[in-house]
Amino acid sequence: MGRQRFAFSLVVAQLALVTMFVSPTVAVAQAVDDFVFSSVEVDFYFERDDSDRATVRVTERFTAEFPEFDQNKGISRSVPRFYDRRPVLVDGVSVTRNGEAEPIDSESADGSEWVVETGTDEYVRGTQVYEFSYSLRDVVDDVDGRQEFFWDAVPADSIQPFGNVVARVHLDDDVKDSFTGDVRCLQGSSAATRDCASDVDGGLLTFESNGELDAGEGLSVVAGFEGDSFAPYTEGPAGVVATSVMALAAAVGAGAMAWMVRIYSTVGRNAPRRGELTATFIAPSGMSILKAAAIKCATLGGNAVPAQIVDLAIRGNIRIVETASNSRWSQSENYSIELVHPDGVDEDERALLDAFFPSGTAGEQYSFSDPDDDTSEALQELTNSINKSVVEDGYRRTVPVNKAAIALGSVAIVAAIGSGLFFIGRPADWRISLVIVGAMLGLFAMVSTMGIRPLTEKGREVVDRLDGIKLYLKSATSNRKSEFEPNSFTDGDRYQTVAAYEQTLPYSILFGFGKKWAEKLSHQYEGNTGPMWFTGIQPFSPVHFSAALNNFASSPSGAAGASSGGFAGGASVGGGGGGGSVGGR
Repeated sequence: MGRQRFAFSLVVAQLALVTMFVSPTVAVAQAVDDFVFSSVEVDFYFERDDSDRATVRVTERFTAEFPEFDQNKGISRSVPRFYDRRPVLVDGVSVTRNGEAEPIDSESADGSEWVVETGTDEYVRGTQVYEFSYSLRDVVDDVDGRQEFFWDAVPADSIQPFGNVVARVHLDDDVKDSFTGDVRCLQGSSAATRDCASDVDGGLLTFESNGELDAGEGLSVVAGFEGDSFAPYTEGPAGVVATSVMALAAAVGAGAMAWMVRIYSTVGRNAPRRGELTATFIAPSGMSILKAAAIKCATLGGNAVPAQIVDLAIRGNIRIVETASNSRWSQSENYSIELVHPDGVDEDERALLDAFFPSGTAGEQYSFSDPDDDTSEALQELTNSINKSVVEDGYRRTVPVNKAAIALGSVAIVAAIGSGLFFIGRPADWRISLVIVGAMLGLFAMVSTMGIRPLTEKGREVVDRLDGIKLYLKSATSNRKSEFEPNSFTDGDRYQTVAAYEQTLPYSILFGFGKKWAEKLSHQYEGNTGPMWFTGIQPFSPVHFSAALNNFASSPSGAAGASSGGFAGGASVGGGGGGGSVGGR
């Protein structure tokens, strides 16, 4: 009972703390919106400018009913700056309150909207009439051979109810003759299709809500015009130039890629393969796995370090040690390697041992669960050294950086970035793909033409042998019985069979067949006797050994730091331009 009372008290205390620190902010946010609009009137003055483009002067009157205590300092209104990805807001927004100019506390371009917050630090109470004025252009759409003005007079996502809403469209004398007489009024929640009252009286189009609009309900108006009544939106010279440069960026980027392909197919081409590739396990003699991997891949990375560690373990230079995790939250195992002796290793293998065992003392251990910077730096130095030696020893050759490819790639990137600035402050459209394609192709072409190192005849011989090993392993690890199984070419001596499997294991790890090969190898050991080069936390079993070895193979990679690489039936409330949002401040 005492424990229950204590737990209950603790929960209450926590709730009290949450309330203490969170509630004031939430309460303020809710309080400023705790009022209503008793009515809204919107007037659209529709005209045609000297360029035959549709322009509209908008006047909005929001009658706010604030409480008779200090809660609100004004209201916040956001007006869309864009409609259908084109800019429509000509300039800023002016505000009056009760017929007098109202101070603007703040206004800013917030993404696709222009946000205005009215008032000062003084509170306002009771009935307040706010009037917002602003100008729009390019507000008509081409729909089925005609043009229409489809606009949200009030937004459908307001927290406050709007009361009765009236919207009027005043057609200028120059516009009246283009008006078809078609109008439609829509009200309700977002995507609603409920009609409301509309009336045409010469050049005055009136739209009125059927009753009061509740919170979350808006009103949209539609007016039809003859086709080609207004000039379409154009971005002007700046848009034409920007589009041209975007297309240029993509084209030049493609050209850079084509040039890169040409380089790789000519001066950057590998020495050709001699004859047909055969599946056989004949490892490159006198060469570390690290060196062989760097020759094949042009750079050292991937599974090369884990494969080399397993190779050294099988040869008796090191021992792999599995230990239980000390973490109470994890059931995974940790892995270490222990130095036995450095005899019989080549220069690259000795550098690898020095990276993990700086003192060179037998029995020294390195834990992969606790990597250190010194080891990572030493491994990176080893990687750089081996990559360099691949060229120095004649296995690969370097190709001078192609200036034309670099120039084309640079032009593509600069053009893409420069033209991409056109989208600052406006919604992106399909042309952004030209920018992205141009930049990516240019960058890829530049990077790809740097450091090209094709195979020489000498290197091709090594790679063909490695590819033969890979083909052999692919066949030998298939589900069916393979003619390439090691025990198919031994005399039945289990020792020879185990040795053959162990000899192949490092290369299976290098080429991604480690898990399957470890399973095959584990079944070759007699009884409960596992390999001398692997010490596990459980008595030997084929299942545990293969799983543990597979887990280990993924451990050294991280430590190595090696790189791898409106009138239509679908018209609805909120579907037009305008709208924005309105609320308290």
